[in-house]
Amino acid sequence: SLREWLVRKQMETRRGRTALRLVERAAMWNASPERRHLPTWWEYLQIMRLTPHESWTGPQRLMMLRASWFHGTRVAIALTALFILMLVGNSIRQNAVSQRQKDRVAGLVDRLLTADIALVPSIVSEIGVQDDELRQLLDERIESSPDGSREKLNLSLARLSTDREQVEYLYQRLLLADAKQFPVIRDSLAKRKETLVPRL
Repeated sequence: SLREWLVRKQMETRRGRTALRLVERAAMWNASPERRHLPTWWEYLQIMRLTPHESWTGPQRLMMLRASWFHGTRVAIALTALFILMLVGNSIRQNAVSQRQKDRVAGLVDRLLTADIALVPSIVSEIGVQDDELRQLLDERIESSPDGSREKLNLSLARLSTDREQVEYLYQRLLLADAKQFPVIRDSLAKRKETLVPRL
């Protein structure tokens, strides 16, 4: 009767119920140390939080040590999987952003081929800083464009900021430029005027 009364009193509080659950789980696990007899992750957290560790018996400590290893391993695996998923997701997102940027720049380069020369400076500013792939693309287009063509002039203006070899080509085009081409080519070469003005 006294034992039943004590159990009833324990069942009235959360701490008491948790302590009883610890006793029950420890008895089951020590009788048959199988994984299914360990506390669930929620029970484990409740036991860790609501029962005084110094009051645990030897069998209870042994069971809780095993539960700590079991749940800790599962948490570590879950965190590792989450980290890998985040890395993969971030990589996919970066690749998608990079591909959109490449497509945008390729579209701007295509616009250069047919753009009126007055629009070239604004298109060049949209292209911005040129990376290796973009420089290679511009160089390929320049090589395949006929000398004296609008396409080659526009592409050369776009390549000028990172390729000094375009200075001489644009200087020669400046000497033959019409009224629309002249101010654009002149303004593009303005930073090299110290070397070009004496030649003029």
